[in-house]
Amino acid sequence: METFIVGESSLSERDVCDIIAKEISRFMREDMPRLISFVMEEMISMIYERLRVLQADLEAGRLMTQKVFFRELDTCGAPCFFEGKDHIINMRCIIDMESTFCVNFYPEEANVRFATCILCDRARESWCEVVQNLELGEVESMTYEYFVTKFKREFVLSIKVQQLTQENLAL
Repeated sequence: METFIVGESSLSERDVCDIIAKEISRFMREDMPRLISFVMEEMISMIYERLRVLQADLEAGRLMTQKVFFRELDTCGAPCFFEGKDHIINMRCIIDMESTFCVNFYPEEANVRFATCILCDRARESWCEVVQNLELGEVESMTYEYFVTKFKREFVLSIKVQQLTQENLAL
């Protein structure tokens, strides 16, 4: 057993261990609860601050800026639209697109971009012709509702008119 000399008194190894144990016990009994309480208060304060910012962002609509990529749309089985000769099938494409957008919670501004990516072959060529007749600002600020209106006019109504014309000519 070793003896430690501290000032004018000497302590044995056992005495030093007892002193350390008492100090640790005192710290855990007196100081630790204050320290834990302080840390908890700080954490709660940070959480409330973040919640306040989150609520303000939510109310201002700033949380709807999630980034989405076409590969996510493609992975979920997005329909490809090939310009058909039947207006009902073409209308079904719009319904399928809207279902895909709704199920995946895509933000509104991504819907037009994705909808135009779904168009294939002749449908894409037809859509490019439609877009060429629009002004640049009109294309960039196009809403999904406007896209649907243009889509219906190009791929649903015009085909329906053609079918009715052919039916009347056949009579």
